[in-house]
Amino acid sequence: MKLKSKILLFLAAIFLLFSMIVWLYSMLLSERTNEEWGKIYVKSQINFDKSRALLPIMREITVIKQMSREHALIQMALNDENATLREKGLEVLERYRLKFQDKSYFAAFLKSQNYYYNNSTNDYAQNRLAYKLSKENKEHRWFYDAILLGDEYQININRDTMLGVTKVWINLLLKDNNNQTIGIIGTGFDLKKFLKESVDLKQEGIYNVFINKSMSIQLERDSELIDYSSLSVPYEKHKTLSLIIKNDEEIQKIKEEMLKLEHLDKENSISTLWIEYKGKKQLLSMIYLKELGWYGITIINAKKLILLNNFSVFLVFCIAFLIALVVISIIYNRLLLNPITRLKKIMREVEHGKYEQHIPIIGSGEIAELSKQFKSMLEFVIRNNSELESKIEERTAILKESQQEISSILENVDAFIHIKDVNCKYTYANKNVIHFLGLPLDEILTKDDTAFFDENTANMIRKNDLHVIEKGIKVEVEETITNPLNNETKVFLSIRTPLFRKDGSVYAICTTSSDITQRKLAEKKIHDLASYDTLTQLPNRRLLMERLEQAMTLSYRNKFYGAVMFLDLDNFKPLNDTYGHDRGDNLLVEVAARISSCLRDIDTVSRYGGDEFVVLLCELSLEKDEASKSARVVAEKIRVSLEKPFILNVLSENEEKRIEHKITASIGVTLFMDNDVTIENVLKSADIAMYKAKESGRNTIHFSS
Repeated sequence: MKLKSKILLFLAAIFLLFSMIVWLYSMLLSERTNEEWGKIYVKSQINFDKSRALLPIMREITVIKQMSREHALIQMALNDENATLREKGLEVLERYRLKFQDKSYFAAFLKSQNYYYNNSTNDYAQNRLAYKLSKENKEHRWFYDAILLGDEYQININRDTMLGVTKVWINLLLKDNNNQTIGIIGTGFDLKKFLKESVDLKQEGIYNVFINKSMSIQLERDSELIDYSSLSVPYEKHKTLSLIIKNDEEIQKIKEEMLKLEHLDKENSISTLWIEYKGKKQLLSMIYLKELGWYGITIINAKKLILLNNFSVFLVFCIAFLIALVVISIIYNRLLLNPITRLKKIMREVEHGKYEQHIPIIGSGEIAELSKQFKSMLEFVIRNNSELESKIEERTAILKESQQEISSILENVDAFIHIKDVNCKYTYANKNVIHFLGLPLDEILTKDDTAFFDENTANMIRKNDLHVIEKGIKVEVEETITNPLNNETKVFLSIRTPLFRKDGSVYAICTTSSDITQRKLAEKKIHDLASYDTLTQLPNRRLLMERLEQAMTLSYRNKFYGAVMFLDLDNFKPLNDTYGHDRGDNLLVEVAARISSCLRDIDTVSRYGGDEFVVLLCELSLEKDEASKSARVVAEKIRVSLEKPFILNVLSENEEKRIEHKITASIGVTLFMDNDVTIENVLKSADIAMYKAKESGRNTIHFSS
């Protein structure tokens, strides 16, 4: 009989004896012990499930309550059209955002209907006003329903289609000093993460679910069963516990137990009942989470409540195994260990290179067969060892040739290529990089960019490198770098590629940079030709229209008045007719300079065509009268500046001489702030006002009515 058969027969005898002992022992204590254990287990499990769901939510609610008492936030909710109050309120929101677990917040205000939002990656830093709330928009119904409900806070799971995120939202009513509701503030949990931490901790034989008072499913490991937007959808569309427990009678019993728990004064009271779940008899335990208005339900397989059998099996198994171990160890030494030890000794000698030795047949049965197979394997190794060494030498030579080819390509490609380790230190640089830095290769390797560039440039390069190392993604970015040799500034298009180990971690990055300086200069030249007047270098009509559109949008949003001036030069044509267009062009250049000197940096002067100029004044005042006064001051400053004589060099009778030429300007002015007025209407109004200035005797200023 083989060794395997002997061991199997022996273990079978031990198993029979072991089974008889377990059966006798379990008959004596099973009934009473299992009953007491069931009560303890159910209470422990339901409280454990409660803590998983409740603690992280209550922590966030505490932080939100602290935020709701911030005076600046209350003032912002009452008047977020005021820029100062809005900025102070946003500072509070940003400060508390970093305290929230999800690093995100939202704030919706009843008066302005504005919805502010920012997330953990600060994507909304430039525009935290996410959107406007509307009663007509069914997606915004949650806001008005939550205020109508009047609960201090609510927990709601839904998808914000405006922002494209699905979260566990914590809503808190924001109230003013008179205890009047003025908005809703709060934060959100990442749904997948929260489900994983609360109901997706898989425990064999245990199922968890959380429902609200209407039995709508709030948390379940299968996200398809969760009742999203339970504050805003009709009841008949809710996803309730009946999707999980199909029996109507059992659902009715659960409803009755829910009412009992809700009206009990005793905290942490637990209700239990037996139900049929997934075709098996299981124990349902339930606890009322007063803080959330939810019920935590845990369904436990009846087998999980049987303690005695498991304990008895464990205890008897330990005793039986100890006895069996002593017996088996004696047999094991005699039948297996001694022969295997001899064979292992021979294997160790082979491992140290002693291939040429006699290998006897050791032991009997499978051990003897094993020693025969080892002997055959050793003979095979000896035969193939020389062949393997030959192949290694051949492939090593091929690998060296490939490395030389790759190195030749990298050295001759028209790009700047280098490799850095995860500490941003150079480990390779091709000849273009070496030439750019002006140093030999050995003085570049093992150093970072602080050794070659100024602090700002080195920090910029390091930031881009670390982004690739930390994220493990390929990144393409434009970089402006000054050559340390000649201080020549160049623009590079750099492609950074992470290099990965087999385990997926990044061990280095390879950067390929192309010099795009000439391309960027050409693009700038094309842009300037398209947007600026070639004679005066002032913005042309196209660029003026863009800036006027932006100014009108900002004016309407911030309620600041702006102004447009239409200027037409008086007495310009005689200069052209007498001395030619070149002298006229010289005068137009000087006119552009004088007008520009009268304006602020935020204002714009444009050559509109011929001897016509348009001036755009931004952010004059919140009051129309003050804005009108400010515009008149600027217009008068321009008018006075242009009526001063111009000294020009002209050619007369083949002789160059200096002449004095006087011009004036007729200026039409119009104010704007109303969003209903078009750009064309504003320019037309200023143009009409300019013609009225001409009709009034020229060299005057006329405001449109």
